[in-house]
Amino acid sequence: APSTEPTNPETAEGRIAVVIVIDTSASMAGDRLEAAIKGAKAYVNALNDWDFCGVLALSFAIREELEVLPVYQRELIEEIAVSEPYGPIIFTSSIILAGRALSDIVNVERKHVVMITDSNSGDTYDVYLPYIEDNVKNNITMSVVSIDTPLVRQEQMQNTADVGGGRYYNVKEEDLGNLAEIMLEDLAEIRKSISDNP
Repeated sequence: APSTEPTNPETAEGRIAVVIVIDTSASMAGDRLEAAIKGAKAYVNALNDWDFCGVLALSFAIREELEVLPVYQRELIEEIAVSEPYGPIIFTSSIILAGRALSDIVNVERKHVVMITDSNSGDTYDVYLPYIEDNVKNNITMSVVSIDTPLVRQEQMQNTADVGGGRYYNVKEEDLGNLAEIMLEDLAEIRKSISDNP
C-alpha cells in the first residue's frame, strides 16, 4: 500500500531528487541490463518517501517525457520500462531530459543524475559535455556507473562524472553482483554531502 502523505512534506529535511538513467543499448542486453535494473531498484528502495525519483531508459532517441515522482509513489517508479535494447545510444538527449525534469522539482536539497552505462555512446564527449555543464549551473550533479568499460573510455567517463560534480565507478563484468552496492554508495555520498554542508 502506498505510504500516507505526511502533513507537510515541504518541511522534510535533506530531501533529494534523483534521476536514474539506464543504458538499454544492445551491448547491455542480458546480465548487464539485469544488474543495472537491480541496482536502480535498490537505489529507489533506499530513498526516503519524500525524496523524488525518476527512471529513464537510455536508448537511441528519447521519445517520452520523464516523470520525477515522490518516492512514496514507488510502485510507479519500479515499473522500469526498458525498451528493446539496440545501439548505439546517445547520451545527450537523456542528459537534457533528466536536467529538464529535475529543474521542475522544488524544495529539495540536492538534484542528482546517476547514469548506468557500458559507455558505448554514439555521441562524443565534446557533444554532450555542454549539457552536463548546463545541468551543473542548475545545481544538478551527475555520477556515472560504467560497466566493463574499456580503458580508452574510462578516462572519458571519469571526466564526465568530474564535470558533473559526481563520482565515477567502473564495475568489471565479474563484479556485476556488486552494482547495487555501488549505487547505494553513491546515494550515501550524496546524503553525506548534504549533512556536511547544511
